[in-house]
Amino acid sequence: MVFPSSSCHNIAMEIYIVHAFTDKVFGGNPAGVVLLSHEEAFPETNVCIKIAAELRCSETVFIKKEEHFTLRYFTPTDEVPLCGHATIAASHILLKKHPSLNNTTFLIDTLSGLLPITIEDSFIWMTMGKPEIRDFVFSKSLENDLYKIMGIKNSALPLKPKIVSTGLADIILPVKDVNEITPDYHKLSRFSKDLDVVGVHAFSQGEGEVTCHTRNFAPLYGIPEEAATGTASGALTYYLYDQGLIEKNSSCLFLQGEAMNRPSLIKTRIKNEDAITIETGGKAVVFQEGKLNL
Repeated sequence: MVFPSSSCHNIAMEIYIVHAFTDKVFGGNPAGVVLLSHEEAFPETNVCIKIAAELRCSETVFIKKEEHFTLRYFTPTDEVPLCGHATIAASHILLKKHPSLNNTTFLIDTLSGLLPITIEDSFIWMTMGKPEIRDFVFSKSLENDLYKIMGIKNSALPLKPKIVSTGLADIILPVKDVNEITPDYHKLSRFSKDLDVVGVHAFSQGEGEVTCHTRNFAPLYGIPEEAATGTASGALTYYLYDQGLIEKNSSCLFLQGEAMNRPSLIKTRIKNEDAITIETGGKAVVFQEGKLNL
């Protein structure tokens, strides 16, 4: 008997599961990292999505060395322009493969543009996209709907929700206590789609060295809750700066993932020289590595 030849051409890729924004396994936010060889093209988009779904992380990043390191990001359902924790994970793998990158700055090429990565004694800083606050004002009715969807009372907080982006647009949502949030994921997906945002990044006041406690929800993209969100942490930093709660050239420390029993420490710093620049930083640790054959 002669079997028909397979249409696959035996792509071999290195794969990793990396826990980002932590230095301990079982903490932080897991990201899939797929490392392509110089000769190998990116798989078709639907194949990348299938791989991301199989790896069962909120995001999986594919890396290929071209003029710069080109990164593409996938959730189990879609391609997204950028992902903070997956970028930290990818940079950790690049440092592992290329130790000379330590204490240097290099560029990554993403759908959000060319972004600098700075590694300082193995601590990874990611320069975010241009910070922007969308010219959108939540009406009182829409604001009440949002808090109701999140399962909490507004309680007449002095701060108001805003749509902020440092590469991805999120609703930055002030709450008294992030532990009280119980979202209606179906309604939140529709709300996010209507406002053309990734999801909601909620925060409450921190204590001691912790600037804020945060939680992130993006069910529209197949992510009910995320343990660490780099892009939204950058957006929150710009929100705090815009509201006069932090000054230029200052740093923040955000604690996320507590409700998921995956505590993540996310550092940010904001610079205001010729233009406002926000960096998000953290550590990472490899949990699993192997080969993927297609």
